[in-house]
Amino acid sequence: MLVQNLTPFLCGIKRVFRSPPRPEMSIVVRGSFVLRPGEALAPIEDPAEQASLTAEVFREDDEERRGECLYGGDFADVKRNAEVLLKARCHAPGKRPVAECTVLFGVGAWSKALRVIGRRVWTERMLGPAISEPAPFVSMPITWANAFGGPEYPMNPVGKGYRTPELPTVELPGQPIRSRADTPAPAGFGPINPGWPQRAGKVGKAYGRRYLTERAPWYADDFDVGYFHAAPEDQQLRGYLRGDEELTFQNLHPEHATLRARLPGLAVRAFVRGREGELREVPMALDTLYADLDVGRVALTWRGLSPVREDDLSDVAGVLVVAEALGGERGAEAGYGARLDAFLEDPAGIRAAAPPGFLEAAERQRRRDAGEEVPPMPGSEGLDPISRMIQDRLGGVAAGEQQKIREAIQQALGGARKQAELEAAVAAASAPAPPAPVNLKPGAAPAVGLRRVMRQVLAQAAEARRSLAGRELAAEQRERLRRWSRCRTIRGGGSSIPTTRRRSSPSPRESPGRAAICGSAISPGGICGAPICAARICGRRSSRAPICAARTSGGRSCARRSSSRRISRAPISRARISPAPTRPRRARRGRGSRRRSSIRSSSRAASSGGPRCSGRGGSTRRSAGPI
Repeated sequence: MLVQNLTPFLCGIKRVFRSPPRPEMSIVVRGSFVLRPGEALAPIEDPAEQASLTAEVFREDDEERRGECLYGGDFADVKRNAEVLLKARCHAPGKRPVAECTVLFGVGAWSKALRVIGRRVWTERMLGPAISEPAPFVSMPITWANAFGGPEYPMNPVGKGYRTPELPTVELPGQPIRSRADTPAPAGFGPINPGWPQRAGKVGKAYGRRYLTERAPWYADDFDVGYFHAAPEDQQLRGYLRGDEELTFQNLHPEHATLRARLPGLAVRAFVRGREGELREVPMALDTLYADLDVGRVALTWRGLSPVREDDLSDVAGVLVVAEALGGERGAEAGYGARLDAFLEDPAGIRAAAPPGFLEAAERQRRRDAGEEVPPMPGSEGLDPISRMIQDRLGGVAAGEQQKIREAIQQALGGARKQAELEAAVAAASAPAPPAPVNLKPGAAPAVGLRRVMRQVLAQAAEARRSLAGRELAAEQRERLRRWSRCRTIRGGGSSIPTTRRRSSPSPRESPGRAAICGSAISPGGICGAPICAARICGRRSSRAPICAARTSGGRSCARRSSSRRISRAPISRARISPAPTRPRRARRGRGSRRRSSIRSSSRAASSGGPRCSGRGGSTRRSAGPI
């Protein structure tokens, strides 16, 4: 069941059983209004300030709910007539202290007056108990605690005067207390506790065995619906309130001795739509008025009953609640029925609040999710893919925003095209120019980088010589090597390649002369019987090579691994070592000006039979001496 409430008031639905087991549906609407002197009650438009519907309200410290009832509740099953209630204080006229004051509360033609007296107590005198003089007061609460009663008085256990030293300060006119034996009716404007005898006696007494077998869980046969009336009987009116009655409050407001106002002049109407489609109006009656002058608010409650078939109200599809002005034109039932039907079809109001084209777009999406073929939106031709997809999903929703998106995409695409064109132009401008054409003579060969090619060839040749050092070569390989050895020294790739032919016993006639003996290695075969004059022995490894019967005069042995490193281990036998010619040099200062170089034969050279020899040369280096 859905409820559409078109009023600023609160609405509640309740199931009741006046004639069990036949159920009925009770519709309760309560509105809060602001009380202003001389004006009609103004409804509070903000729903947050409308107090929620509630049951009876008691003081927080009254856990057993036996004390004074502060509010009579909203969920009464039914009320046979209207009742009016009031929460207020008596204010002395002109705010001058008085010993006694009369207050009056009136609604329309009905009114009720109470006599408010200052505090009094019983005193013992010679002639018997007597009442003290009332104490003057400016303000006095009108509550059941100040009315006649006492802890032993069931009709008002929170009152005073019944077997208590203090007397009540609120009485009914014409029913004053004169003796301890007097028991007047409690006087007040507020609701009565449902547990007090005034209301509890109307619950009924037929709750025996027959009730348990035939009637439970409903009320007994002798239940009186007057139980739901929380107001005293003299505050229960004949019939219901019309809704535009005048309110009168005398000596009940701190600023106005007599305050008059009017009810808002509203009529609440309710309509019910059944599951089978029937529509019926539920008569709503204004049956409760509760005024709280301490806060300046008035609460009005409308209530209506409608027959139903199911206990859980499942046969009711929806309820519509509206408010109309009294005396104005009444709305047609058919119009309200159509409005209720529209609400039942769209309870959240999506259709009414949806922007144009939203429902069509939702339907297209539903068909698309179901796997149906959905034609493209009209006008999507010529759009970019993103804009086409957005239009297909949203349709005509947010057309302005879609247009802005299209413009932004077009602007971005235009910028991307310009950027691509700029990058292409920059790349074309920075590309290297093609080589200038060379007009070659007929038969001429183009440039192929001869120096680079020759360096590679020489490097390969040097690598081949290193790998073939100390091996027996075939005749063809020796012939090929001889061709490479025509030049004394071949330099390439950053290294020198010795081109002398290796022999096991070189001839003394073959002398290197002033040529440099340079290469990767001098094999253990050594250089024997050859005069080495003014020659440089340079190589990576010149160790363990016997130099025998050779004249080493005026030569320099400067190598990466010569005498300072490994030449000392080479056996030098029967060698004649003479100093090399010296050149004049600039004198050096210091103790390091003199340098020596020595050629020491290794201790292991003893096997060759040569003596250890050393010599000094005129021009020497730390790394190698002259040989």
